[in-house]
Amino acid sequence: KLTELHRLARVVQEIDLETAAVPLGAYLLNEAHVVVRSSDFKGLSATEATSLSKYVHFRPPSSIAALRSLARTDAEFYANFLDRLDADLPKGCWAVRQDYSANFVTLRSLSWPGYIAYHFPETTRFGGAYFGYAQKCRDLPFML
Repeated sequence: KLTELHRLARVVQEIDLETAAVPLGAYLLNEAHVVVRSSDFKGLSATEATSLSKYVHFRPPSSIAALRSLARTDAEFYANFLDRLDADLPKGCWAVRQDYSANFVTLRSLSWPGYIAYHFPETTRFGGAYFGYAQKCRDLPFML
């Protein structure tokens, strides 16, 4: 029997899979194919931080390109194995904003209103949180 607890757990999992975002290069695969924080990551530049193509989903990859990179055994792919946010559908489902007063960049999911990711350029500080009503905006493709 499915309960409200099961439904809630599934919604939380879906939100996490569709929204959890990190800067490109913040994580890599080690030789054992384990995801670890990159010690070489020093943060995105101020210009890079406002580009959606410089952020990736922090989840197991689902795109063909990312899966191919994940399957390789050579060391040259280790930072390029996660799905990029700029490939998400519908196009325009992410909003990127730069706050000049506090020197940080935010990404907001328009598909899941209430999710926000942040990054302080040229530092290793980044993160994300969801403060929403667990309702996906299914009308978004028609609104863009």
